[in-house]
Amino acid sequence: MPTYVEALWDHTTLDDNELPFQVGDIIRVRLMAESEWWWGETNGSRGWFPASFVEESTESSIDQKYGRRSIAKLNHKELALKDIKQKSKIKKRLSHIVSSLTTMNKGAKARVMLTNVVQEIMKAESNYLKQLSDIVKGYLRRCEARNDMFNEDSIRIIFSNVEEIYEFEKEFLGELKASVNENHIHKSNIAAVFLKNRKRFGVYLEYCSNHQESTSKVSELLSLKRYRYFFEACRLLQRMIEIPIDGFLLSPVQKICKYPLQLSELLKYTDPDDPNYQTVSEAVEVMTDITTMINEHKRHVEGMENIALWQKGVLNWQGDNILEKSTRLIHSGEVHVAMDSEKAKPQPRVMFLFDHQLILCKKEYLRKDLCLKLRMDTKKCNVVDQPCAELESPWRHSLKIQTTNSTEILICACKDEGTKLGWMKAFQEERAESSNQKSSWIVLSETTKKTIAHNASVKSSTLKRSNSLKRYVPLQRTNSLKRSQTLKLTKGERKRLDLNITI
Repeated sequence: MPTYVEALWDHTTLDDNELPFQVGDIIRVRLMAESEWWWGETNGSRGWFPASFVEESTESSIDQKYGRRSIAKLNHKELALKDIKQKSKIKKRLSHIVSSLTTMNKGAKARVMLTNVVQEIMKAESNYLKQLSDIVKGYLRRCEARNDMFNEDSIRIIFSNVEEIYEFEKEFLGELKASVNENHIHKSNIAAVFLKNRKRFGVYLEYCSNHQESTSKVSELLSLKRYRYFFEACRLLQRMIEIPIDGFLLSPVQKICKYPLQLSELLKYTDPDDPNYQTVSEAVEVMTDITTMINEHKRHVEGMENIALWQKGVLNWQGDNILEKSTRLIHSGEVHVAMDSEKAKPQPRVMFLFDHQLILCKKEYLRKDLCLKLRMDTKKCNVVDQPCAELESPWRHSLKIQTTNSTEILICACKDEGTKLGWMKAFQEERAESSNQKSSWIVLSETTKKTIAHNASVKSSTLKRSNSLKRYVPLQRTNSLKRSQTLKLTKGERKRLDLNITI
């Protein structure tokens, strides 16, 4: 039987989702899921209204009070109270508490919205874990079982560390569920779980950095009929929704981007006086920083691939791989150098300053190659400015680099004072960055290093086959991202995101 209530006082609102009414209006209640806000209709309108503004009535009591008119008529604007005196009395009696009731109304609405946001986050997290499970069990396990179709490198490129993400998200969802207050969901402190796991979200670094390579590999395989049928069979056997494999593999990239947005929505409806407000605010900042860090790490890995490719073009390379010590180019340029004394004849060299090491190469003009001449550990070097008035040309704008464990001195002459100051600033930046790397929580895994080396080898081979590989590969300095930058998706990825993939 329908439920009807009678308005005890006016409810005026500017919110389109709320139901306005006047004292005495009869409201048909459609939903009473929340204890403080109900959904109903009257006077041809529908919306939310505060339960404390009405009192429940029965159909017989309405007929007795207003005559034998139908309930349908009572729900339209022509309904009016017969007892005008009673209406005035109620208004006068309650006028002094209208302001406090308005405040209570806003607070109750905020609690309802907060409850909805928490429930939506929990639902999205459960759906996302299901999707990760489908990737691991539906695709990864079946690919591992087909040695005739996939080798270890192919599986590593396609799936990266998705299984690690799956294991982390299982524990993360368990902690989120434990933090939910079932009796008062709006009081749940789920933001504290994000703060607790801030470092563990670093598991997404490797996956996001490898995603572009994964997409290229999947696209290459999908061009072959055998692999198209195989991936489709995997999807059907796992009873997954009708989305290509690259759509499923995009979900972790999308998810890490959504965390700051979800927490921002949680912060929006959390009262500043709420005990959880500071925790939610900090969680928003932390997850935004993590997203920026992932984007920066992705650029960092791309820069390392360029460095590895550059090394393959250097003749007479000696010692360990450059990536064993260095990950980023700080500064580079042409200088004239001499060992031990400015009286020696200056030799033209191309100098590359990486984090942790300095490399000098000789340019082979006929072959357009670089030939390695010297490698120095910057940790064991002192760089000293050479005053302009001290030396005569060609050493007028020079600096000294002296190793701390020997008397060996390298004198570098620059073409002008501005170039020299640029090198001095670069050496200072290198020392500061190398020190900060020790405290950084971004650590390149062995899988990432293997991927970088593999990509550099593939690109090098491709360039050699096309006869376009120049050993003197120009390097570009990779700068850190600004804090405001977020993870960017390609046009194709954005299109797949619009397909309503449940995450």
